[in-house]
Amino acid sequence: GGVREEPSESNLPRDPSMEMRSARTAPAPGVAKLFGLGVTFKKSDGLGGLLVKRVKPHGPAAESGTLEAGDRVLSINGTALDDVQDAMQLARLTHGDRDSIAVIKVQKESGEKREVVMIRGADHS
Repeated sequence: GGVREEPSESNLPRDPSMEMRSARTAPAPGVAKLFGLGVTFKKSDGLGGLLVKRVKPHGPAAESGTLEAGDRVLSINGTALDDVQDAMQLARLTHGDRDSIAVIKVQKESGEKREVVMIRGADHS
């Protein structure tokens, strides 16, 4: 009998287009994909909290119907938005793992205050 050589990983033909595609879309190692609330805020007007500028279609806020443009978000998970200094700090409050919960204190344009619970990244469709 003869010795049969098994093909190893290194001498198999590679498809460079596949590698490029996966490298571009894959998150960096150890970095989980984070999910937001689906809202954008206006710059602070100094009246407390942050005003919702826009609710993104099909995002958690739109799907739950709990937040709308003009609402004033006072706090997220107990952290007052008055204390938020920069965009990174705001992103840490608004974003989290899929299915993580955000407890949001909101003041409607009518002045009514309520607490809403939103699930990040939940697909309601």
